[in-house]
Amino acid sequence: MRDAQTRGELETAYQAAAAVVDRAYWKASGSDRDALRALKRAISNVLTGLRREDLEENDAAFDALAKSADGVNDRLSELGKGIAALAGDAKIAADWASAVDSLLPLASSYFSRT
Repeated sequence: MRDAQTRGELETAYQAAAAVVDRAYWKASGSDRDALRALKRAISNVLTGLRREDLEENDAAFDALAKSADGVNDRLSELGKGIAALAGDAKIAADWASAVDSLLPLASSYFSRT
C-alpha cells in the first residue's frame, strides 16, 4: 500500500533496524563488522529512497527501491539467524528479532503491487 502513513512507519522501522545493526557492529569483530557496515549502508540507501518526494508516483524509482529493500530485508533475516553469536549479546539478538519482525510486514505491505 503506497501511502504516506505506511511510508513513515516503514522509515521508522528501518531506522530501528539500523540502530540495532549499529549496536551489533560495535560488538562484532573482523569480517562480521564488514558485513554489518555494508548492511547499515544498504539500510541508509533504502531510507534515502523512502524520503523521495515523488516516490509513490515514480514507478521506476519505486520498483528500484522495492528491489533494494528486498535485498536488505533478506540480509536482515539471514544475519538475524546468527546475530547472538556474531554480536555475542543476547539483548542485541532480541532487539534484532523485534526490529525485523516489525519491519518485514510493513515492507511487504508498502512494496506490494496491490
